[in-house]
Amino acid sequence: MLNHHIEQLSLNDDKLAKGKQDKMNVTQMTLLREITFSNDVKVVGLTMQRTLLYVATSDGQIMMINPETSKQVGIISVNGRINRMTVTHSTDIIILNGTYLISFRNGRKYRQMKLPIAGKSLSTFEDESGSERIIALGRSNDALFVFADDLKPFEEIYYKNDAKEACNFAIWHQKYYYVSCQSAILQLSKDGEIMKKISANNGTFSLGITFDDKGQIIAIVRGQPLLQVFQNGQLRHNLSAISTDEIFTIWSEILYENGRLHIVDYLASKLKTFRYPIGSTENA
Repeated sequence: MLNHHIEQLSLNDDKLAKGKQDKMNVTQMTLLREITFSNDVKVVGLTMQRTLLYVATSDGQIMMINPETSKQVGIISVNGRINRMTVTHSTDIIILNGTYLISFRNGRKYRQMKLPIAGKSLSTFEDESGSERIIALGRSNDALFVFADDLKPFEEIYYKNDAKEACNFAIWHQKYYYVSCQSAILQLSKDGEIMKKISANNGTFSLGITFDDKGQIIAIVRGQPLLQVFQNGQLRHNLSAISTDEIFTIWSEILYENGRLHIVDYLASKLKTFRYPIGSTENA
């Protein structure tokens, strides 16, 4: 299923730098590698656990990939389609299928929980007590459902979304939830209070976000092969990957790992790995 294309390319960003984001210089990224999946599936989940990338496709396959080489080292199949996926510290695979949260252990169905409404994204985090939690973002665009790693409900968090914006991705980082919505990335307290709205230059978001090792938010800008990097709520960098085959891409998910950015190209069913150009080590 996987076709590997190993590349070392410096991508041109001239067109993008003169576009909507011309208030700040755009830094070009170097494409290190890419993995091409079958055309009849979509990449719907991306996470890191125990030094391996886990990449889920819509047909129920989860690939385990060495992030340093982009080589597949294992595969797990689950029954049914996958809408979203994450992995716990104990390597239980958690998938979202409509309103159902389902865990798999050693490739076998282990537990199942029904959400109050259909979900949009899944992620895991460790709270202050050291307990692992799972976040499911509700399709209502104003609710987070938090579970223990055994899928027992922990809490429900509701936040204001009077404009009824689409919010498609949620993660936790250092005492706050971060929800990627259309006009801004929302920083939420544990009670769902909006502490900060993070945005710049009329950028549109609602897609994947991640944090680098300095605590900076890296967010996909909707409709462009462009990332924005924020520190303390302020835009610090624009990162681009412009080439003839990047103009019409839709990036959907992103993961920072050890000086690299792993990005899902949703339409092309590809996983692309770029060198992160901001104060990171020169990993290849």
